[in-house]
Amino acid sequence: MSTETDGDEPVVGRREVLRGGAAAVTSIVGTLSLTGVAAASHADSKPNSVTLTYDEGVLRQYRPMLDLQDVTYSNRPTLRGWVASSSDEDTTVLVYACEYAKQESSWYGFTFDLTSHSGDHEWIYVVVDDASGEIVETDYTAYHWLRGRETAPTIYEDSDGPHPVYRVDGNFHHYYPIGATEGELLEVESLGDPETQSGGVYSWLDNGMEEDLRRGAVHNPWLMVGSSGYSDWWTRQGLSWKNQFLTTMYAAGVAGAETADRGDI
Repeated sequence: MSTETDGDEPVVGRREVLRGGAAAVTSIVGTLSLTGVAAASHADSKPNSVTLTYDEGVLRQYRPMLDLQDVTYSNRPTLRGWVASSSDEDTTVLVYACEYAKQESSWYGFTFDLTSHSGDHEWIYVVVDDASGEIVETDYTAYHWLRGRETAPTIYEDSDGPHPVYRVDGNFHHYYPIGATEGELLEVESLGDPETQSGGVYSWLDNGMEEDLRRGAVHNPWLMVGSSGYSDWWTRQGLSWKNQFLTTMYAAGVAGAETADRGDI
């Protein structure tokens, strides 16, 4: 079987998995008893050139418009975010995450509780050109933390500014483009305080996310964007199997893949 790589792991094509049949999925499921090793401090992964701030005005200006019609009312998300700027980059990355109280999803009896942290958290990054103020791309969790990317997303524009539009899968909460300007603009709360390392993402890390989240993915978000950005948000510390398992599931077209769209990936 031929593979492509993004520099740190193979990316298996969907047609290759379908040719291989269910055996490809079964072989990955057999590794589910493995457990990861906690990653190093995420806050330390922020370069000195990077500044992370909760600028509510900027976050409102570029916040995504989300079609939540398939999400149950009792599990509506809280949208959090911060602004990442860097003296080494010519773009600013608006790092957003939807926080859900729970994810209750299964596929043929297998429950997708792949993360040990409580609740569910789905990332969406809006990359803005510093000179023009225009959105140059979006990067989002397209399938269980596998990255999707759009260089020309559908935009809804209002008096606040331009908002990329995505629909949210009702079961797994990943984002996918719909080509229409329908949805809601949620208020944006803080993603956390990098100085005190408290609130938001730091609470998630303390509740188990540290074992799952790729180091630098949130504190140095340029690692996750562009044509050479990482393919997913999963850690590579310790025994890393989740990204391989989910890449195979996506390629097989199961467990939510029917709505998944990785865009330009």
